[in-house]
Amino acid sequence: MCRGGVNIPVRRERTHMTLATEDLEIVATAQRVGVAVAHNLLTAAELADARRDFDAAHLAAGKGTHTDPENAATRTGMSGDHLGLLPGLAQLYCHPRIVGIVSAIMGEELPFLHEMKTNRYTAGHQGVSPHSDNGTDFSMPWEKIATMIFLDDIGVGSGALEYVPASHLQHFLSKEGVAPSDSPPPQPRGPEVNAAHAAGQFQPISLSAGSVVFRVPAVWHAVRPIHRLRRYVTARYYFSSPRPVANEGLAGIQVAMEQR
Repeated sequence: MCRGGVNIPVRRERTHMTLATEDLEIVATAQRVGVAVAHNLLTAAELADARRDFDAAHLAAGKGTHTDPENAATRTGMSGDHLGLLPGLAQLYCHPRIVGIVSAIMGEELPFLHEMKTNRYTAGHQGVSPHSDNGTDFSMPWEKIATMIFLDDIGVGSGALEYVPASHLQHFLSKEGVAPSDSPPPQPRGPEVNAAHAAGQFQPISLSAGSVVFRVPAVWHAVRPIHRLRRYVTARYYFSSPRPVANEGLAGIQVAMEQR
């Protein structure tokens, strides 16, 4: 079952009552600075299962090898609902603690699982240049949240995710629908974002495999050069549709898991 899923709807007030103190701190950090980390969230068994199905799926699709050539510098990924049929990955998209934190950040009773994706980088890849995922328009606060579940260690020496704290706030409308300024938000890959990176305003994140990053897509972020295998699984959650059947994504995963 998924907290915040179809069978167990959890309102924001109840979620806050049931979250552990550590998770409440993660929620507050994500809202304040745009990025928060739940270190070592997965158990050893969950991490092993996720790696097994991740590698099998990429091998089957011709997007990975058992032994990568030295400095292959490749970036591959997969997306789609079929990922939710793999038990080792389904547990990540439907993980009670992860979905509970997402629900609390968004203040959303039933977050809509919009996208499931895998990402695989190999040594030699140059990383990802500074950008925001928000586009050129303002958005409502917490209307979408991304999770990044890492299957390998990352750090300053290889593949660190780096970001500008609180940069997501420049892209948010107020509750009354008022923009924070008369000017549009910075371009996703524009001079302001690049200048912040050049000025050293981006802060790197180091974490161990099995940790989860909760990221507001609007926050300015980048990835440092990669010198060893970097695998992670992403999900993107949106406000739920007002329609009665609002969350086919999570519902489908739940059905698949219950039929295992």
